Amino acid sequence: MEIEAQQSLKELQDKNPEVRLHAIEKLARYKDPKYTTYLIDMMGDPEWRVRKTAVVAVTGLERNEALVEQLIQALYQEGNVGKRNAAEEALNHIGPISIFPLLAHVRTANKDVKKMIIEVLGEIADAGAVPDLVKLLSDPDENVRLAAIESLGKHRDPRAVESLIPLLQNDNTLVCFTTVKALERLGDQRAVDPLIRIAGRKGVERVVLEALGTFAYPAVLDPILTGLREGTARIKESALKALVDHSERAPVERHGEILDRLRSNYDPKTAVFLTESLDHPDEKTQRAAVKVLGWMEDSTAAARIVKMIDGPFREEALEALRRMKQSTMDVLLQTMVTANEVTREGIAQLLGDAGTRRSVNALIHLLADPNGHVRQTAAQSLGRIQDPLAAKAVLDLLEDEYVSVQESAIQALSLLKNPEILSRLMNLLESKKARLRCNAIKVLGKMNAADALPKLSFCLKDEDPAVRRAAVEALSEFRTAAALPGLVIALADEDSTVRLAALSAVARHREVDFIRHIDPLLTDESIWVRSAVAKALGERKDESAKTLLLGMLKDRVGAVQIAAMEAMGRFRDRGFSDPIFEMTTSPDPDVVKSAITVLGEIGDPSVARRIQVFLNHTNWGIRAAAAQSLGRLGDTAARESIEKLAKDDPDRLVQQTAQLALAQLATKP
Repeated sequence: MEIEAQQSLKELQDKNPEVRLHAIEKLARYKDPKYTTYLIDMMGDPEWRVRKTAVVAVTGLERNEALVEQLIQALYQEGNVGKRNAAEEALNHIGPISIFPLLAHVRTANKDVKKMIIEVLGEIADAGAVPDLVKLLSDPDENVRLAAIESLGKHRDPRAVESLIPLLQNDNTLVCFTTVKALERLGDQRAVDPLIRIAGRKGVERVVLEALGTFAYPAVLDPILTGLREGTARIKESALKALVDHSERAPVERHGEILDRLRSNYDPKTAVFLTESLDHPDEKTQRAAVKVLGWMEDSTAAARIVKMIDGPFREEALEALRRMKQSTMDVLLQTMVTANEVTREGIAQLLGDAGTRRSVNALIHLLADPNGHVRQTAAQSLGRIQDPLAAKAVLDLLEDEYVSVQESAIQALSLLKNPEILSRLMNLLESKKARLRCNAIKVLGKMNAADALPKLSFCLKDEDPAVRRAAVEALSEFRTAAALPGLVIALADEDSTVRLAALSAVARHREVDFIRHIDPLLTDESIWVRSAVAKALGERKDESAKTLLLGMLKDRVGAVQIAAMEAMGRFRDRGFSDPIFEMTTSPDPDVVKSAITVLGEIGDPSVARRIQVFLNHTNWGIRAAAAQSLGRLGDTAARESIEKLAKDDPDRLVQQTAQLALAQLATKP
């Protein structure tokens, strides 16, 4: 290894940067401090990739004050800017351990090194540096003072606020500007009034307004609105962004007050400025303009905002247009003709929000749009408007090429509830297309159309299982005795998915003799049907279900056994404890885990000792289940064993479960 390392040291001097780069990587793997000096020297390499690799290598070494001191010394090497910058970057990565050595040097270093150290302190942002940084605010060198101001802002330590505020009055505009940014970062209320007092100061107007916007306090609104109304174009831009920032930070209960104040300051010049700002190159300004125009319900810019639906501020544009309400209708209808599909979809949403007769007619037109998303949104909007006259047009979408559009049509038709379409829907039950029969069935179910019950029941004999399943789900919507005979018949359907749907529907009818009807399903060929039976028995909690659930513990499939045990757990019957504990002998670890978990849910303390043995099981899931159940059972006798799991178990999840169990046991004497 020593020979290889020596070869790598020679390669550090190679003319080929690739060779030097790989040599650094090889030396870094040793993590040996004796190579530190060489690696730090390579941070001054003329090739930037080599310098970057050296920084990574150095920061991967053991972090101690000796390493920090060597990096600080690199800051003093004035002839190699690359090395100084790389050393600064490395110190940033090393973090808080650097603080005390850095502070020792910042008191004595020359102004250039002092500035670099202050920048590092700002990136590390350790509170221990704040007192020294405050002292540096009075350093004779301007660059040092500016660096200290910026660094204090990054620390976000409230102790710095009182020292920074007087600097807002400094004659040097750059000092004032940097202080404003620092106070903005700090976000301390004490800075609000001093910032307001300099809001009109030349050279910092914009930065002050943007800083004030980050505060939620009511007092900032006056200078922001003044800037929006009276400022130059650039100041108005800052005021606009500040207004939106302030509104988004202010409590909800103040939003009405903010809008009222804005309305009282809103004039035609402001409206023109906002409209022009929609084309501003700065996206934050664009977004703010859209929002404020929406707040003012100013429809003069509606045509421009509609075009922004297909852009990064889609949601803001839609919300603004919603606020403008009926005044945008003509614009929406005109734009709809030539707009792209993204914009047409947004217009379909807005037409649904408007909910007028003109909206309905336009949405009916969009039901034939070539884009599926537009058709889907148009159907959804018509459903929200609930105009029965739209039902016939929506009906055609039941045969759309996209399932998502069909589903939207089904939902819309169920909301429209136009009795005039019942005959057409029942005619569709005779369609040769299974999907169309399914969709018609779904609508009839959601409409609770009593006249359709006989036909829906007849659909239980359809050749397609998907249609039969849809018929079952439709009949389950009625919740009347008239639908029950068909549902009971469907329990014996040849398709397991139909039987599952029927089982779920019948279980919801409390008046049914559930046990009598589901007896054949206890031995159903589908494990999912048998599992669903167990779940239904647990949900109903009939006493007569207990014997059936005990029998299901003997099922040949673990998933069914687990479903049966989980159902038994819902009874909280300690009489189940012994038969469930017998399931811990299963070769299936999931069954064992479920049995232990359910025993904890039942709450029978007599099984606690028997569960303790599973704390040492080889399966992590079983150990976790045992710890969880013993915690629920309050078994203080297991505390020592659970503490061992919490401390030493190789699985992190087991440790966490054991810690939760100990927290439960802590409440026990």
